[in-house]
Amino acid sequence: MDWPVDALVEVGSKFLEEEENVSDPEVKASLAVAFGFAHANVVVATAKMKKNLGRFNYVTPTSFLELVKGYRSLLGEKRGELLASAAKLRNGVTKLVEARDEVETMSAELEIKKVQVDKAKKDCEGKESLW
Repeated sequence: MDWPVDALVEVGSKFLEEEENVSDPEVKASLAVAFGFAHANVVVATAKMKKNLGRFNYVTPTSFLELVKGYRSLLGEKRGELLASAAKLRNGVTKLVEARDEVETMSAELEIKKVQVDKAKKDCEGKESLW
């Protein structure tokens, strides 16, 4: 016996209450409704397939629970990947800032060295004229 859509939505909501990766209650409610309607539509499509093609496709409440669990698992996996990418990006930006600071320091040192080289050059030219 198939579950009514309201029951599917309620079960989906209960499973999503525990989900830490989705903080907005409206998003959780929308997801639960989407899961419920998707499962109900699969049941309808399965009945059509059986009637038109004579093929059986079993859709059970366990299938619905697996859908919700699979979504939660995929969401956690993708969130982990996103956090890892963000960490890499932060690290890259930190390295760029450090490199910029080093270049600024080297540029200041280069200006000081240029002044010293110009002075040494003038001193050498002055000594050459004495010879």
